[in-house]
Amino acid sequence: MGFPYPYPLGLPKGTVRSTLTILLSIDLFIITLREEPFAEQVASIVLVALAFYFGGRMRSKGTIVPRSPTARADRAWGLPAGTIRTLLILMYSAFGVYLIINGKPIPDYYVEIATIIVGYLIGQMFNKVKVAFRRKRGVKEEHLHKTSLIEHMNAILAITIVSITIYFTIYQDTFKFLDFWINLASIYLGFYYGERN
Repeated sequence: MGFPYPYPLGLPKGTVRSTLTILLSIDLFIITLREEPFAEQVASIVLVALAFYFGGRMRSKGTIVPRSPTARADRAWGLPAGTIRTLLILMYSAFGVYLIINGKPIPDYYVEIATIIVGYLIGQMFNKVKVAFRRKRGVKEEHLHKTSLIEHMNAILAITIVSITIYFTIYQDTFKFLDFWINLASIYLGFYYGERN
């Protein structure tokens, strides 16, 4: 059972993603002006938001990519969908294994990138499971990607997490678990954009 409107919270397509991206950008501007030591971490979230927002906007019909004889030519390097993302994930994974095997320290930024990728992959898997579950329930193909209560709850949770992040970084910059919270926000936003993509 879906809602009468096609996108989360009844807003136009991409509104939640664009709002989250704008709010995070404003937060980054403020803490950069204040020269906060955690600005680099927040910057990683903003970069993720920007990358997934613009990447998600390139799809022409929601989560359904039209099939045509020329569809492959419209993708990066003429490769099947997801090839470049898969290659990047494999590269980052291989580099991480290389560092561990050789006893080299894992840089902080690498951990941030890994949390973003993990969140995105969890979101992608969640979306695939959701669609498979809907197919199993006998939902017609044209209704598989319609917005349900889960997407609305997910949008509300994403907005809440971003709002709390903004509050902590602007008003509670001495919060004991700020680093942990920023990493959690990064993982969840990766999940949100992965699930919505």
